[in-house]
Amino acid sequence: MQATGTSSRMSLFFRTTLARAYPRLIGLFREKSWFFFGVLLPVLNIAAYVLIYRVMGASKDFEGFAVFGGAMMAFWLNMLWGMSMQLYWDKEFGNLALYIQSPAS
Repeated sequence: MQATGTSSRMSLFFRTTLARAYPRLIGLFREKSWFFFGVLLPVLNIAAYVLIYRVMGASKDFEGFAVFGGAMMAFWLNMLWGMSMQLYWDKEFGNLALYIQSPAS
């Protein structure tokens, strides 16, 4: 099936996005502790930094930096965790050595 029009490409993009997000959302709510550790603890950390900046009397810019930095930290830690798990699985199945030895073109 080949998408020809812009609307069908966008439809395919959104269907693919939903298909990729569905298992993650189901998995997140299947184990309640994952939701706690993955969502609530990072939000608690960000809120603590915002309150610290408010108590110090810092400008609102610092609160924005704390929120933005907390969101970026959660994203990049998730990204690094996912990459490390993929490398671990590749090593366990014997594919990592093949990936390293193959010439990159």
